[in-house]
Amino acid sequence: MTATPAGRGTSLLESPDGMIELITTGSGLPATVFAHGATGSIQTTRPFGSGVTGSRTFFHFRGYGASGPVAKPLTYAALESDLRAVADHVGATQALWVSMGAGAVCRLPARSPLRFDRLGLALPAGLGRPPTGSRDLNPIEHVGRATPWDESWEAMAVLRQQGKIIYVGSSNCAGWHLVKAQESARRQHVTGLVSEQSIYNLLTRWVELEVLPAARDYGIGLIPWSPLNGGLLSGVLRKQREGGGSRSTTGRSADALEANRQRIEAYEKLCADLGEDPANVGLAWLLHQDGVTAPIVGPRTIAQLDSSLRAVAITLDADVLTRLDEQFPAPAPNGAKPAPAAYAW
Repeated sequence: MTATPAGRGTSLLESPDGMIELITTGSGLPATVFAHGATGSIQTTRPFGSGVTGSRTFFHFRGYGASGPVAKPLTYAALESDLRAVADHVGATQALWVSMGAGAVCRLPARSPLRFDRLGLALPAGLGRPPTGSRDLNPIEHVGRATPWDESWEAMAVLRQQGKIIYVGSSNCAGWHLVKAQESARRQHVTGLVSEQSIYNLLTRWVELEVLPAARDYGIGLIPWSPLNGGLLSGVLRKQREGGGSRSTTGRSADALEANRQRIEAYEKLCADLGEDPANVGLAWLLHQDGVTAPIVGPRTIAQLDSSLRAVAITLDADVLTRLDEQFPAPAPNGAKPAPAAYAW
């Protein structure tokens, strides 16, 4: 496979399945390849490599950026093929994923267990220092529904024995999935899931019905993704007034903004009364929810990451929490209660 210049400092790699846009920075070992998320790109993934030594390769899956087209619907098999092509081309010894890229990073070592020395999950803590040792947390994203959990735990046991992972988490699971996973782990006398990664924010509270209660009962930490609902809770209306651009003003996000404009206006006014940035209040609200470990933030710059740390210091009193519940009510008619109390009585 060969790569040709594509402009913007990137190159196009001619893979068996089509052209893949990529860029490599740094040099030497370790050689790390970064896989972006469903709404990500080379640009949004590059900050995750700021503390990583050696060479760092960022690429666009087919269907993104200047990469070639891909058949729809997009499958993890296609993502795996792209990841393998890039990893083989640059001789990658490590892989780090962001969200959707997890599916590719999970599939490839499942078929080629010795392909990578280390695997990593893109979390903010990784920005400050190079990854060391084995991978602390291995989240199984979009777990195969037809695969028995007993088999999944056997696979995880192999990875643990090889020193590649320490703990296992899940992503985008229903409450009953968590129950099946934990009961299977109990039968096999192994440590079960330690975390579940779900969409959770003031505008999207469905996990409160089943997922969050199940996670709390089994001692599984909830790690919310999209904590600001694609930027709608980051002060988007204020940014519009100030003339700033935002991804929340285009496409589906623009439709969601118009549908929730009154609530977001009230929310931004409440944040202004508190003297806090809306983004930090949204993160702080999540940290006030029982069972939440920490939200996944998506900073594009170190400055944005530093700013989001303010959320840890914000304390929302009972009155503010009540007002937020009124502005963004729970999804069921009986309020913020787990099922079936949320809707049955």
